[in-house]
Amino acid sequence: MKVIAAILAAFAAAGTISAAAADKAFVTIDNVNRTISFNNGEKTDIDAPVFSNGAASYVPVDYTLKAAGYGVGWDSSDNSVTISNTADDTVEKIYVNSNWYWNGWEMKYNDNPTIYYHDMLYMPLDMFDMIAGSWLEFRLEGDIRQLPQNNLEDAAITDKYRYDGKVTVSGSPAFYGNVYVMENGYGFERITIPEENITIYANAVNKLASLLPENVGVYNILVPNSAEIYAPKEYLTNIADSYKRIYSLLDGRITGVNVYDSLFDHGNEHIYFNTDHHWTQRGAYYAYRTFAECAGKEPVSMSSFAHSDADGMVGSYKTMTEGFPEQAIFEAHPERLERFMPKNKYSQRVYTDSHLQNYKYEDILIHTEKSFLSYDSFLGGDYPMADIYNSDLNDGSKLLIIKESYGNAFTVWAMNNYEHVYVVDLRCFNGYSGYTEPFNLREFYELTQFDDMVVISYPNTVANDVLCSQLDGLAGYNYYYYELD
Repeated sequence: MKVIAAILAAFAAAGTISAAAADKAFVTIDNVNRTISFNNGEKTDIDAPVFSNGAASYVPVDYTLKAAGYGVGWDSSDNSVTISNTADDTVEKIYVNSNWYWNGWEMKYNDNPTIYYHDMLYMPLDMFDMIAGSWLEFRLEGDIRQLPQNNLEDAAITDKYRYDGKVTVSGSPAFYGNVYVMENGYGFERITIPEENITIYANAVNKLASLLPENVGVYNILVPNSAEIYAPKEYLTNIADSYKRIYSLLDGRITGVNVYDSLFDHGNEHIYFNTDHHWTQRGAYYAYRTFAECAGKEPVSMSSFAHSDADGMVGSYKTMTEGFPEQAIFEAHPERLERFMPKNKYSQRVYTDSHLQNYKYEDILIHTEKSFLSYDSFLGGDYPMADIYNSDLNDGSKLLIIKESYGNAFTVWAMNNYEHVYVVDLRCFNGYSGYTEPFNLREFYELTQFDDMVVISYPNTVANDVLCSQLDGLAGYNYYYYELD
């Protein structure tokens, strides 16, 4: 097997490797067969790969240090990993998602931080070198995989799929907002995100993340609306630039998931409805697949799911243009509702509170009844809280999804990778629209101990002061911007 990096770094050995040896001990990490072997013949299996993040190479802390003879522990008081050297009774400390580490009696800073990835803490090799010294030399066999760099800076936003033609404006702004209508039956919302909401939204996501332990994965998925891909260019607003700036303001532990590229790559497919402001289940799949890759999960294959499609759907724009002549355009262009049916054994229990005490009913993930010829087919619509239990998994994995309605089609895909998925609608707590039940994220974490959290939003959520306030309020209190007017 080709050796592509002769020596990655050096660090002192302890325990099973003699520091008094005249020659250096060589450690070989087989990145294909997932083993660590020493030149004395010892070999240890590892369940995590080496990867690179930019120019830095990373190794799994637990497996690598234990293989080298160190003691590895966890200090919950400060979310740190303790590294004990049996040769001289010293204890080092490294911190999760941090550049800081404790080396002997001194706190030091490293240019490359530790990274929590794939349910495993990784350490940069240069930090190993600073902590341990130079008795061991690392060699690597196999390719080093680059950690996915998922951001919007290089998102491929093109005009490839944009429609040309006359656009009329319809609907009552007081109802929900104007609908921009084209003669081919395509409608879209033209949403502009206020400058101040960029910071308000990012701060809300950061606040929620700050309430969770460092080993909880936190992901923000900002979904473009259909206008970003299909609307005539002159109707574009600041959505993409606003999303980029929000991601740049997120704390380092939060992954801002770039779903622009995955959606643009499939712009010739039915990924958004023409007569409705939502995306389709197919569109949500491509975003889910990108999220799964970021979270270290194996995304399910869309082609492995059975269909239960229905023709004749005319979505939310029909209601939003009621009483206006453009309603007839949507009625003349019904479309297909594509549904990929769940194949796992599951249950979905709906609650009206965050303590999972006020049980309401059990629902199915995808409705196929004639009365559900709409986006409400997914999850059965919106409600405060749901616990989706995937009985085909038995690994204890748990995901929290904080969403508005765009999260519904996403959820039916994400449930394939977790034993439990908790679904929270940010509009259904803390006094909004008559929903009086409180929600406190930290309390909910203590109750459920979820592993990952996704905050998924579409442009109107970011642009709307009330909904930004609702998101912020899930931290356990609410500024109630809409009551201060």
